[in-house]
Amino acid sequence: MKPYLTLLDVSRITGRSVRTVRRWIAENRLKTSPREQHEPANTPTLIDPQELERFLALTHRLVQANPSAQGLDPALVEEAYARLSAEFLPIIQELRHDLNTVQAQLEELHRENQSLKDRLPAVAAKTGGFSPWRKLLGVE
Repeated sequence: MKPYLTLLDVSRITGRSVRTVRRWIAENRLKTSPREQHEPANTPTLIDPQELERFLALTHRLVQANPSAQGLDPALVEEAYARLSAEFLPIIQELRHDLNTVQAQLEELHRENQSLKDRLPAVAAKTGGFSPWRKLLGVE
């Protein structure tokens, strides 16, 4: 028999209330394991661990950091953390690189803008107070 998770287990893993987990199920965001026909209606709702993993990956949710306080196996949580770190660390490093590149470009644009602002009075003095754009557009 495959080990399934109860609503309380999922609640502890995600750090959300059982009510929130029930809402996810009602919204069909988190799927439950099908009940057998001979099972009564009050049978506990069970969730396949792979389904929870799919849901967490899809919604980019992270588990809470204190697994032992929640009754979770710290080794399993550590393994999941290592897998997530290995998967997302290169992406985070690439984003940091892109951010630094954009920041450098923004600083360069700021310097160019400031340079143009500084030259504006000199251009206005040469053109007699009129902008060269006004002359080009025939607005003078």
